[in-house]
Order: sequence, then structure tokens, then C-alpha cells
Amino acid sequence: MLQSYVISTETCRCPPVLYTNWWVHPPYLNKTNFGEPMGIFPPIVKSMATWACGDCVNGHGKTVINFSSDRKSNKAEKSNNFEVLRDIDEEVLSFPLYGGQYVSTYLGIYTYIPLVISPGVAFITVDDNPADIPLYILKAVLDCFPFVVLTVMMAYLAGIIVWNLVSKSFHILSYFDVAQLRY
Repeated sequence: MLQSYVISTETCRCPPVLYTNWWVHPPYLNKTNFGEPMGIFPPIVKSMATWACGDCVNGHGKTVINFSSDRKSNKAEKSNNFEVLRDIDEEVLSFPLYGGQYVSTYLGIYTYIPLVISPGVAFITVDDNPADIPLYILKAVLDCFPFVVLTVMMAYLAGIIVWNLVSKSFHILSYFDVAQLRY
């Protein structure tokens, strides 16, 4: 009797290491003091790679993302967008790149996936320390002080002018007999 065995094999969906190609582009991507990228993109890229690559059970295991060097063993961080464009490769994750929501390829041959949809404007605010609020109020009041002084000076000047006009008219009326001015 002929005996047969069922053999199932599986290939890994990703290589053991995914290399990156990135540039600092605040507020989307900044750099830590240790040279590692931080911001919106690194967590998205990590979770995307974990989901897409999975765990290669019979192979290398989980795919590691290398944020420090590209596939050519050059530094992964580039100084501008043009250097990132120059080093785009099929086996390298390059980010951030400018593109639209409905774009599916980049430069006509590379797969493009929009990760962050932005209206084009990022509004960043800084939380104020509650202890500094009285100082901000005092500064606002002191900034208005020249206008208060100007208003008081104008009122004083108007009072002098009205007093001068009224006192001259009373001075003229003193030459006349008040009884003659009545009906």
C-alpha cells in the first residue's frame, strides 16, 4: 500500500527586516534626541507592518522595521523630500510623501498608500500653565493703559474747552442786565 503525507508550506509575506526612508517634516514627523523618528507616522507604520506582515511561524518570526538605515545601509533619515524621492525603492517604506487621497501609485510605478489625510493645514496649540493666566491678564490690562491715558487726556482737554467757552459767555452776559434778558 502506498502511503501519502499531507505537507503544507507557507511563505512569509514580508522580509525579516523592512527598511525605511524618511525625512523630518513637522508636525507629521519629528526626531528624538536619539535620532529616532517620532510623530504620527512611526506608530502607523509599525501597526501597518504588524498587520500586513503578520508572524512568519516557520521562518524569521515577526518583521522588524529599521528606522535607522535604508536598504543600501545609508542613513534612513534624509534632509529633505527630494532625497527621499531619490531613494524610493520597492522594498523600502518611504514617508512622508505628498500625494492625494485617490492616488494609488507614486511616480507611476511604486505603490502609494495614503496614511494621513490632511486638509493642508495643521493647527497646533500649546497648553498654557494655569499659574501664568493672571500674568496674561495683567499684561492685557497694561497694554490698554496708553489708550486709557489718551481717553482721560482728551476728556480733560474737552472739559477745558467747554469751561473756557462757558466762562466767556457768562463774562459777556455780565455786561447786560439780567432783568432785560427775561421776557
